[in-house]
Parts: sequence; C-alpha cells; structure tokens
Amino acid sequence: MKYIYSIFLSAVSLLWMLSGCVEDPDMDTRLQKAKAPEVSETSMEGEAYASSITLKAQIMKENGLPVKECGVCWSTQTGTEPLENMRNKRYTKADKIENHNFTATISNLEDSTKYYVYAYAINDIDTAFSKTEGVYTTINGIGEVATLDVDSATVKATSTWVKGKVKNRGVGIEKLGFYYKKKKQTGDIEPSDQDSVITYEGSDLATVDTFSCQITNLEPETWYYVRAFAKNQFGEFAFNVDSFRTTDGKPFVGKLSLIKDSTTFTTADLSAFLINEGDAPVSAYGFCWSV
Repeated sequence: MKYIYSIFLSAVSLLWMLSGCVEDPDMDTRLQKAKAPEVSETSMEGEAYASSITLKAQIMKENGLPVKECGVCWSTQTGTEPLENMRNKRYTKADKIENHNFTATISNLEDSTKYYVYAYAINDIDTAFSKTEGVYTTINGIGEVATLDVDSATVKATSTWVKGKVKNRGVGIEKLGFYYKKKKQTGDIEPSDQDSVITYEGSDLATVDTFSCQITNLEPETWYYVRAFAKNQFGEFAFNVDSFRTTDGKPFVGKLSLIKDSTTFTTADLSAFLINEGDAPVSAYGFCWSV
C-alpha cells in the first residue's frame, strides 16, 4: 500500500512541474503574437543635391510591438539585398518620426550617381524592408567656366591680362584661375595643372561672374596657350583654350616724312609719328642716317 501511495505522489509532483513550465507567468504575451513591422516604399523629400538626398517613408503597421528604429539603406548597384546594405553600414537612421511618417537624409554621396534605396523599420522581433527599391540620382556637382578671348590691347612683351567667365557654378566654387604654357609645334594644346598656374585672388568666389588675372614673366614674341579653370569639392572644370602672342615691347614709329620746302644743300627737316610707345615710356627719340 505504501508503494502505491508513493507512485501516486510522484505522478502528482510531475504533473505540477509540467504545468509550471507551460504557464510561465514571466513570458510577455505580446511577443507571442507580434511580428515584424511593415514599411512603405521611399519617395523624395524636396530636391536631390550633388552629395545628399532626403527621403521619406511610412510605417504601415507596427504588428504588435513599437518600432524602435527606422530609416533607409542604399547601394549604387541595383538588386543589392537590403540586409547586405545594413551589414555594410550603408544606412542612415530617420531624422524624425511623426504619426508613423519619417524622413532620412543620406549624406556624403557622389555627384551624378544613381542610388538604389530601401526603407527599413526594426522592432524587437525582426527588421522589415520596403518591398521594392527606390531609384534616385544626385545632381552634377561640376560647373562650367569659359576662357574669354585675350584682348590684344593688354598683351605686352612680358605680360598680359586674361579673362574667364563662370557659366555654371555647380555646387559652388572654391578656386578660380588660369593654366598657361608655351605653344609648341606638336603635342597637347590644353594647359593643365602640370603647367604654369595663376590663381584668382578675389574674395568674391561665391558671386563672381567674370574674373581676370595678370600673367607676368612671359617671354617676348612668344605664343602661349591659356585656359580658365575652376575647382570645387567634386573636382575641376576647365573647357575651351585661347592663345596669344607677346609683343617685342619696342616702340612703333610711323612713316618718315620730308617736310616740304625745307631742304638745302646741307640740311633737311624730317618728321615722324610715334604710333605706340611699346611697353615703356619713350626715353629718347630722333633720326639716324647714312650715305
């Protein structure tokens, strides 16, 4: 009888232990019913810039648990899995969340580049992504600058003034100037940063339209190529090339004339017209002759 009573007590204890395991009072019943949230596709907020894009999306359903983080992830290759973007830290968190709507700004991008973007949302269960990737293109950050024709009136034997015009600022200008080099019979005619450089020193880079520089220490009677350039954070832009020839720097005298009725057996009165002083004031003038 004692043996049967012991078996009965053991069975009751086992049932009590099993019942305690199934009905765990510490288990959060929300986790049993919750699942990953649902998030919409992305769309553009405002305009695309050369190095950033702001996007918006919406948390469609929380599905039982609050969303603790959301944002966007991206790649420059179409078809890239969004989880791979997250693993490679190509994501940015939402700037703000309001009524389940959120915006996120992707920064430090390359200009003129397509980006393939997913929205994401995270809760304590899982990470959810938008069903399709959005495609967005950053604008061109490079501008345009033109080399203007060199004014021959400014060309001297060892110097000249050159001009350029900003046609498109791109995302801004950090440096302006000119490249120049001697003209050769063969080879590349386009001056670059490997040649002589003169930089525009004005303080109005943000607004300047037409800019000019004086090039000095040139060689007399020599052909040169010149090219305007501009630089910003996205690189350099330089386009057309102009050329000029330095003068000899000497004064230029017009035709010699004999003054009418001024000659004698031993004298003659002459006249001449000084057309151009050259690169410096005339220090002496007169006539020379031979027999």
